[in-house]
Amino acid sequence: MPNLNHLFVTGSVEGQDFRSPLSVRAKPPPERDRNNHGNRLLIQLQAVATQIARLTQVRAAAGAPVHQGVAIALEISPRGTLDPGKQLEWKKDGIEVLSVVETPNAEIVSVYVPPGKLGAFERRVREYLTEENPPRKEGQEPKPRNARLINAISSIRRAAFAEFWTDRDPPPDENQSAVFQIWLRLGTATPGEAYSAFLEAAERLQIAVEPGYLTFPGRAVVAASTTRAVLEQAIDLLDFVAEIRRASFPAEFLLSDLRPFEQAEWVRDMTARTIVTPADQNPPRIALLDTGVNRGHPLLGPLLDAADLHSVLNAWDTTDHTGHGSGMAGLALHGDLRTPDFSRSSCSPAPLGVGKDTSRYWSQLASPLRVDV
Repeated sequence: MPNLNHLFVTGSVEGQDFRSPLSVRAKPPPERDRNNHGNRLLIQLQAVATQIARLTQVRAAAGAPVHQGVAIALEISPRGTLDPGKQLEWKKDGIEVLSVVETPNAEIVSVYVPPGKLGAFERRVREYLTEENPPRKEGQEPKPRNARLINAISSIRRAAFAEFWTDRDPPPDENQSAVFQIWLRLGTATPGEAYSAFLEAAERLQIAVEPGYLTFPGRAVVAASTTRAVLEQAIDLLDFVAEIRRASFPAEFLLSDLRPFEQAEWVRDMTARTIVTPADQNPPRIALLDTGVNRGHPLLGPLLDAADLHSVLNAWDTTDHTGHGSGMAGLALHGDLRTPDFSRSSCSPAPLGVGKDTSRYWSQLASPLRVDV
């Protein structure tokens, strides 16, 4: 047993639930004309109900399951007036938040509505129009029931491709081929069941799906190659698409799939496109405390001054003896090398990577990479 005489226990503690020190107050919803606003939302809900009836016919004609739910988009304005996860996810009705997309003046919240549950929204709007909550304090005017919720909702519509698109970059053109990440809502299904159902629907639409999937809480993520136009048809036929993003290729392609001489070709091409421009007179400095840096690397040498390489002991070498410091320097200088090396929209054949299928990843490599030093 070790000697722990230097440790002293002088008391005990009691456990407490965590409370965030940050206090974030939701913005108050705007004041709206009760009758006009409520009736306008009811009209919009009726339009959604009509679209759902038509969608049922489309699904039946396509041989897809008819009794599925639908996604609707709620425009919350101004931003920050509602907490979607708390105020728009109604487990009793099976209403589930799929995604939140921010616009300059609003938040577009897409929610999944199970079959026959659109009335959950209509009921709350009618309560807003006809019922009132008693005033909290004497002398205050009574408030419409559900006022905070309904006043925050500017409009209601059926969700379309734009509401599912959560990538920071804009989506591709309608008929442009691309590889997409499809985030599938699981609901009560297992990831394998959701993946199989998507494969079945994708086969009907001739969507090429990569084998396998990733899982997250409540989601399964698949990669599919198709056009935006075809993907919009898939949204009509499926009720379990939650989000859509661009698929990025794995860095494993650069690190493992290419042979050494092929990696050298890619490095030479990127080096030729790198433009080193002088930065301000007092640019920010980055200090790496690591295993040294390999200045012989074509992507690092022009950006590192030999006078800036130091070691704690003079006998130590400043070159990288494990490879870690060079990798850290590359991240600091160039960031994600997939961005300058590949164009996300090009699928032209690869002149490099002999003997390998790199057509999904290759670009024309026409854009220059600028580095300020």
